[in-house]
Amino acid sequence: MKKFFLALVAMFAITAVASAANYTADDAAIDAAIENAIEVDAFNLGGTTSAPLGATYVAAGNNDVAAILLTFFLGWCGIHRVYMGSTKLMWLWYLLLNFIFVGEIIVTVDFIFEIVGLVDGSGLGKYYDNPNLLMWL
Repeated sequence: MKKFFLALVAMFAITAVASAANYTADDAAIDAAIENAIEVDAFNLGGTTSAPLGATYVAAGNNDVAAILLTFFLGWCGIHRVYMGSTKLMWLWYLLLNFIFVGEIIVTVDFIFEIVGLVDGSGLGKYYDNPNLLMWL
């Protein structure tokens, strides 16, 4: 109990010392930062074609091992299909099918086909950007 009260006293002491009066804000610098800000679309981070202020974008390719790991750990919610470029709402189908235990079968077959594609050297290219629910068909 003594430790609790000591921690409580220390917390109040730190709060009393750290006051907002010690900090100042430069309104001109804040206004300049807002005027020079670049608008970023959170839903299209990689799809921008023009690079603002001379920045360059490097298109990140999908990694087959990352897709297999996502299938193994998060396949039940369809995250691997979103990563592989399927339709944006494919994860919703996977969640709904998991309620009737069909989703686990689909994820298991997805995982098996991905492992086979990685082992035999053909890769997972044919599964990327596949809009079908059953990507192996």
